[in-house]
Amino acid sequence: MTSRILLGIALFLLPASALSAQDAQETFDRGMAHFHSGNYEAAQTAFREVVSQSPEQASAYALLNASQDALLELLVAGGEFGSFAREILASASATSKAAIRDTAAAAADAEGCFADSYEARAQAIFALTQKYGPFAAVPLIDALGAQKESRRLAAIYALSRMGSEATMPLLAATWSTDANVRSGAALALAQINDARANARLNDMAATDEDGTTRVLAGQLGLVGNAADLYDAQGWSYLVSDASMGLSSAENHGAFFATDGAGVRAIDMPEPLVGLEAAKRCFLRASTLEHRGAPVGLAQAYAAEITVLKGLMADGAEDLEPVLQAQITSALTLPISVLEHALADATRRNAIGTAISLVDLLDGASSSSVDALQAALASSMPSLRFAAAQALAGFGAADGAVIHALAQATALDALRIVHLVDTDEFRVNSLTQELDAAGIAVIHATDGAGAFINMHRSVMVDAFVLADPLPDFYARRVVSEIRNDDRFNDTPITVIGNDQTGDIDGADVVESITASNIIEGFGSLGSERERYLATASAAASALAQLAQSNPASLEAVASSLTSAANREDAVSIPVMYVLGRSGSADHADTLLAVVGESSRSDEARVAAAKALATLVDRTSATANEQVLESAMAEGKAELARACARVLAAGGNAHRPAMVIPE
Repeated sequence: MTSRILLGIALFLLPASALSAQDAQETFDRGMAHFHSGNYEAAQTAFREVVSQSPEQASAYALLNASQDALLELLVAGGEFGSFAREILASASATSKAAIRDTAAAAADAEGCFADSYEARAQAIFALTQKYGPFAAVPLIDALGAQKESRRLAAIYALSRMGSEATMPLLAATWSTDANVRSGAALALAQINDARANARLNDMAATDEDGTTRVLAGQLGLVGNAADLYDAQGWSYLVSDASMGLSSAENHGAFFATDGAGVRAIDMPEPLVGLEAAKRCFLRASTLEHRGAPVGLAQAYAAEITVLKGLMADGAEDLEPVLQAQITSALTLPISVLEHALADATRRNAIGTAISLVDLLDGASSSSVDALQAALASSMPSLRFAAAQALAGFGAADGAVIHALAQATALDALRIVHLVDTDEFRVNSLTQELDAAGIAVIHATDGAGAFINMHRSVMVDAFVLADPLPDFYARRVVSEIRNDDRFNDTPITVIGNDQTGDIDGADVVESITASNIIEGFGSLGSERERYLATASAAASALAQLAQSNPASLEAVASSLTSAANREDAVSIPVMYVLGRSGSADHADTLLAVVGESSRSDEARVAAAKALATLVDRTSATANEQVLESAMAEGKAELARACARVLAAGGNAHRPAMVIPE
C-alpha cells in the first residue's frame, strides 16, 4: 500500500521538482548507508537534512518510492528513525489528498472521457477515477447539462463506470436546478446500482417537478416508500453501517452539495461528513412526513455537536460558529423529540450523542424527565453525571441524583509523573514534593518497570529518568517512549552523569526539583479539561440544591470533604454545601482552608463563610487562634468572614476603638 501511494504521487510530479527530488534521494541514500554501517548519529543527521531540504514539497518525498524496503527498516528500528519514516509516509499521504482535490486538473483530464475512441475514453475514465476519486465526478456532472446530447451520454456513461466513487456527488446532483442534470444523475446512479441511492430515486419518481425525470426515475423499477428508505439510510450513515454507511475510504473530508446546476465539494472535518449525509436523509424523511425521522435528526445534530466540541478542544477554535449553529438548530426541535432521541441514544449506548442531548434538554421547560432518569441509570459515568446535572436543574433532589453529583465532584484532571530511579532519597524527596502539589507519581526502579508503567498509562505529564538504570541506559528508554505516539510531546528529563551526553528527545540535567518538573508541564488535554469542567458543574449543582434543600445533601457531605482541597471551581461550591448540609465533624476541613495561606483569597473567604454557617447551625467549634491569625493578615473580606465565625460560636467580642491622632 505504501509503495502504491508514493508511486502514485511520483506519476503526478512536475518536471520543475526533479532537482529537489534528486537532492533528497541522494541525501536519503547517504543516510541509509550510515544506518547500515552502524553510524546512527550520521544517519540521523542525513535524515534530518532530507526533512529540512523541502518539507513542503511532496515531490522530494515521492521519489523515495524506490526505497520502500529502506523505509520499512527504519520503521522497524523505531525511535527517531521510525519517526522520520512515518513523516515521509504522512507527507505522501497528505499530498495524495491534496492532488485529488485539484478541480481544474480534473476538469482538464475529464475531457478525455469525451474522446472519439472507445479505448481512449475507457482509459481516461479509469485514470480519472484513480487520480481524483469522487472529485472526478464534478466536471462530468457539469457535462450532464450540456446541449450536445452525445456529450451528455458520454458523461452518463463515464459516471456510471466510476462505480460507488461517484455515488455521493451524483446524489447531490439529483437536487440540481437543471432537469437534464437530475435525470442524467438518476440514470448514472441506476447503472452504478448502489443501494444508498434507492431513497432518492424513489423520491424523484414521486416528487420531481419535471415530468420526464419522474417517468425516467419511475421506470428504474425500484420499490419502497421513499420516507422509510430515507429514514433507514439516515441511520446507516449515523451509525457508520459497514454496507450502507459512508466508508472511511470514501470519506475525503468533503461533503458534496449542489451549487445550482452543478455540484461542489464543501470541505469539512472527516467525522462530520457522514453525519451531514445522515442529516440530509432525516430532513428529507421529515419533509415526507416520516414520524420517526425527527428523532434520528436530533441524534445526528447531537453527534455533530459532540464531534465539534472535541475538535474545538483540540484547537479548532474556528469551528465555534458552526457549533453554535448546530446547537441553535437542534433546539428548534420539539422537546418531546429531544427526549425520545435521548432515550434511544441511551439504549444504544451512544454516550457522546446522549450527553449532548442531555445538554440540549438542560434548562428546558420539559414536562417529562423520564429520558433523563433513564440516562441517570446508565452504566457510563459521564452520561450519568450529565443527566444528574440536568435533573438537578429541574429541582430533582432524589438520592440517585445527589449521589451521582457527589461522585462527579471527584473527577480530577490529575497530573501524573513517571519517575524511574534507584536513588531512594531522591525518589522520596521528589514524591513528597509532587504529592504536596497534588501530582501523582508512578515509580519504577528499572527500565523494564518503566516500560510496563508506560504501556499501562493513558496520560503522562512528565517522565523523569535516572541514568544509568540497572538494566538499560536512559537513552534506550527515551527512544522507546518517543516511539509511542501518545508521548510525542511529553517532557522527558534525564538525571545524567559525565558519561550520559546529549540525548535526542530529552533534557539532560545534573539534578532536578519538583518545581522544575511542574514548570515543564504542557497544557491539560481536552479529556482532562472535561473532567475538571464536569466536577465543577456537579459541585455548583450541589450548591444550588443545598440552598433550596440542605437536608437532602446530608448523606453525601462526608464524601465531599476531599474536594475542599481541589481547584477553586470545585472547592468553593463544595464548601458552601458543607456549610449548609455538613455536620460538626466537617468544621476542621473548612478551618484548614481558612488557615492555609497558599490557597486563594476567594477559597479562604468561602471556607470562612461556610464555617460560620456550619457553626451557627451545629455544635461545631473553631480554633480561635487560626481565625485571629487569618484576620490579622490585613485582608478585609477574609477578616470579616472570620469575624462571623467567631460571632456564630459565641466567642468574646473583639472591640475596636477609633483613636484620634
